[in-house]
Amino acid sequence: MTDTATTAEATVPEQAAPPEEKTCPEALGANRLADMLAEITGEPVRALDVEVLVEREVLAEVDRYKGWPLYSTKAAREIDVELLRTIIAERVEWFTGATSPAWDARAASPPGARTAT
Repeated sequence: MTDTATTAEATVPEQAAPPEEKTCPEALGANRLADMLAEITGEPVRALDVEVLVEREVLAEVDRYKGWPLYSTKAAREIDVELLRTIIAERVEWFTGATSPAWDARAASPPGARTAT
């Protein structure tokens, strides 16, 4: 006869390890940062929205890669979601034809004139 206690312990499945939190680089470009923010907030964040956050001095360039600005992922995680929703709503309005003065001015400026302060 076999010992059932030993057999039962051997058939207990191991508990799965808790899912690991995704790691992000310290800084990302506008496109990848927008993807990260979209994943975190569930909002349709685009690179244009990241540019507006920079223009409003909510985000700042922390580095450059091949000439492209990089922004802090830590700072991006601390952005107020309501502010982000407002910026997204302004972008959507502008693209659907109902414009706001801020987006009109931005659209009227030549691409090279857009710089972070």
